[in-house]
Amino acid sequence: MTQANHPDVSIGKLLRTTFAKYHRLLVDQVHEAGFSDLTPAQAEVIALIDADPIKAIDLAARAEVSKQAMSLLTAELVRKDYLEQYADPQDGRAKLLKLSERGRHLKQAGQDAKTIAERKLLSKLDDRETQALIDYLLRALAD
Repeated sequence: MTQANHPDVSIGKLLRTTFAKYHRLLVDQVHEAGFSDLTPAQAEVIALIDADPIKAIDLAARAEVSKQAMSLLTAELVRKDYLEQYADPQDGRAKLLKLSERGRHLKQAGQDAKTIAERKLLSKLDDRETQALIDYLLRALAD
């Protein structure tokens, strides 16, 4: 496949640079909302937690990290009051995690940040171009 109009452009570099810009916009928005004490890995854990409580081992599988790594991440998130941890009533050995009130506020701030970041990134495209971009990316990801 050739890139006739832009032969010296690396698609991989464009994707990586675009994602870096998107990520920076997200981080800036979340920081502006008052949540500046998180590492990227901790923010990713929050993004992976739904409204329902989850076992740490299931969260580790969802994040594709070891149980030990997830244990360290969630312990820090509990300490920072983003997560609550309690015994599983059906399995006393297991611990359940859920978002604390602060964690729910962070999750909402993250969702708002995604909307703002996407809007900023797509602001130079019209509706047709935006839809074409989405279609192209979905096609590129299809197996």
